[in-house]
Amino acid sequence: MGWRPADKIAVALHNFKANGVHQLTVHIGDLLYVQEELDSGEWCRGYIFYEPSKRGIFPASYISIKESTSRNIGSERIVVPAGDELLVEATQGLREWRWKLRELYVRGSRERWRPLYHAMEEVVNWRRTLVSSNTTLEALQETKVKLSATIDEINRLSGCPLTPRDPATGAAVDSQNTSILELWRLHRDRRADSTSDHTPGTLRRQRKAQPHGHLHHLFMRIDSVDHPFTENSEIFFFLSSPCDISFS
Repeated sequence: MGWRPADKIAVALHNFKANGVHQLTVHIGDLLYVQEELDSGEWCRGYIFYEPSKRGIFPASYISIKESTSRNIGSERIVVPAGDELLVEATQGLREWRWKLRELYVRGSRERWRPLYHAMEEVVNWRRTLVSSNTTLEALQETKVKLSATIDEINRLSGCPLTPRDPATGAAVDSQNTSILELWRLHRDRRADSTSDHTPGTLRRQRKAQPHGHLHHLFMRIDSVDHPFTENSEIFFFLSSPCDISFS
């Protein structure tokens, strides 16, 4: 009897107290990453999703498989809970920011270390609230916006690139399905928010939606120009508007 790969996300339905060295203690509501399953289906091997250091085996009857998606981060493929991308971003960010925090502490840069430390504490608290899910939908959405704002604040303090987000939900937008100009607008707005005077983790007043025209991409290809040029020349192209008789 052996183990087979599982690559699944599960949630604990019952408390399980470890009785052996290789077993993992889990509590109701814990999110688990199942790496392998025993051929008999009785046991699973994995770890607490948001605390990878806590790993071991646990009974398969104590968990329920949760819907998940896979993401590629660099050359690594990871499985994440569906709809919990912001939690994953917060978890990965905390792992990366701790090295920056340690570097600032060793260098004695307390004026930069202190705000980064307090902002990371806020991320931990917001993430704990989202994981517990013991709140209303309105409060949950407000927490997500606060968490995304704090993540952006830490990225600004750490010199990391900012993530374009949906201003209504705080979730990162899909860069593959978003136009270039829309991404630029989102980056511009997030940059303006991050450099404005505000307290990390507080809700900002939502901007009034500014109407703008439809976005279009223009692709122009010139194969040849049938004109004898005797010297270096420049070709100018303009877009004309028949409505207001203007050129741009």
